[in-house]
Amino acid sequence: MYSKRIIARIDQNSYPPHCNYLINQHNFQDVFLYAHRSKRIKSKLKILTDNVSYAWYVLKHRKKFSRADIIISTGWIPLSLRLLIKLGIVSCNKFYWLGFQIHEPKLYRYFALLLRLTSLKRETYIVNAFYEKDIYAKRMGISPEKIQVLPYSDWGKDVEKNTVPLKNYYFAGGYTNRDYASLIDVFSRSNQELVIIGSKHNHDLDVAVPDNIKILKDVNKKDFISYLVQAKACIVPLKKADAGASGQMVLLSYMRNTKTIIASDYPSVREYVTHNTSALLYDKQEQNLASMVAYLEENPDTMNHLKEKAFRAYQENFSHDAIAKRLDDILSLQ
Repeated sequence: MYSKRIIARIDQNSYPPHCNYLINQHNFQDVFLYAHRSKRIKSKLKILTDNVSYAWYVLKHRKKFSRADIIISTGWIPLSLRLLIKLGIVSCNKFYWLGFQIHEPKLYRYFALLLRLTSLKRETYIVNAFYEKDIYAKRMGISPEKIQVLPYSDWGKDVEKNTVPLKNYYFAGGYTNRDYASLIDVFSRSNQELVIIGSKHNHDLDVAVPDNIKILKDVNKKDFISYLVQAKACIVPLKKADAGASGQMVLLSYMRNTKTIIASDYPSVREYVTHNTSALLYDKQEQNLASMVAYLEENPDTMNHLKEKAFRAYQENFSHDAIAKRLDDILSLQ
């Protein structure tokens, strides 16, 4: 009888809120090699050695994986696990790849081959965006029926809307795929105040700016949130449309904290907010961003309407309860 529910991951930093929820609420067994590893971006060599290390661990402890009903695996070790299942070393009723994502189009054909060679009858790829589902189906030949979407989400405790008194500045934060150069250019020609919190890796922040712009780098989370919640509006300026994981978590923080949002009009953003309903979305033209800032200054009622709709969208679609239910539905655990 298939009865075990297993989470297979290289370390406990891999999708911790999702995995902790499944462990605490649905009795999944957590099978990992390392308790903590802070570095999330790995080289191709490290990905290979992780797969070898985990495969060796499974071979030594194969009884842990025998006759599993569900195996959920994260990161890249699903590659080696799928091979072991294919070879009959691991037995599994249903296999889920949580957080499947390949952001380099030049790698699609290689991974398409690997996935075909290790394909399983009852496998599901859990991706973070609907537009990624279409890409992987068309470019990699994965059956759309095998792809489920679980959006990036805020797994913190559900909150009441933010009522902190606002200060007179716009805010933009985050590191990955940010177009801070255009943002600085727009506000350099404006009398509106702007606070940017980025990273030492955001080289377009290494410039002289006028007095109405404040730039901070690599601040702690508490200070980041403090600046965010006091802003009268928040901006998500993105460089590329197809960069995958970039901006969603910061965007969710804006929604959760009842912020008026201006963001790049990209597919990843449109899965969270809607133009003129819960945010203002602009294309790459800097004058469009500038005109939106001017419009908000002249229409405070619109600012209030947008942030109320953004907070409601967060509650209904991306809060802890909403995402937990979606995950239960994907895994048929309800």
